[in-house]
Amino acid sequence: MRLKPLINEIVRKIVPAFFTLTVLVATPVNSMAAEALPTMPPAGYDQARNNIPHGQINSITYQSSATKSQRKARIYLPPGYSKNNKYSVLYLLHGYGGSEGDWFTGGGAANVILDNLIADGKIQPFIIVTPNANTSSISDSKLPDDILNSLIPYIDSHYSVYTDRLHRAIAGLSYGGPQSYNIGCTNMNKFAYVGGFFRRRTGCLSHQQVISRSCSYTSADEAIVSLHWNQ
Repeated sequence: MRLKPLINEIVRKIVPAFFTLTVLVATPVNSMAAEALPTMPPAGYDQARNNIPHGQINSITYQSSATKSQRKARIYLPPGYSKNNKYSVLYLLHGYGGSEGDWFTGGGAANVILDNLIADGKIQPFIIVTPNANTSSISDSKLPDDILNSLIPYIDSHYSVYTDRLHRAIAGLSYGGPQSYNIGCTNMNKFAYVGGFFRRRTGCLSHQQVISRSCSYTSADEAIVSLHWNQ
């Protein structure tokens, strides 16, 4: 199977899981029981609606201490974004072979899902940041440094966001799932939520190996989300 059709198939299967994660991230910690989370989204959850406000998707460029170069990312600002308000942030990683735009233009429809949820009063508005985690652009060993020490400080200083861990999450699709675990679960002082949507085996690490290596503990104010499929 060619890479592009494979990526599209992965996105098609995993977008409903992203719907669940957005509800979880936008809900105060410990305020929603697991059984209250939606198992499947309602019809039309990822379909653009013309009669509601829409957020903005912007390209940003920041200086990376990891690569000693300028790197690109995308940012979703929710409808009505204002410097007078503070927002939580989800750092959302793409799948293998992808780029920073995939969650918005590659079939993910993350912005559409959030626009709809916000319009329906299901979640509080928050910001999504999508870095370029492609291994042709940056190695896995340098990615944590890039996100933790360059991208997050850039977002914290340029946008009206909360800067504490309880208002910051990281998640990823496919190959981005283990990347998110490796960054988030080893830096729980930075993230209160860590999510991964991937096959039972992604690369050389299985779903269970990723969790046992990186997410060996949780506490009352930490949420580890793992959503995967068998085939």
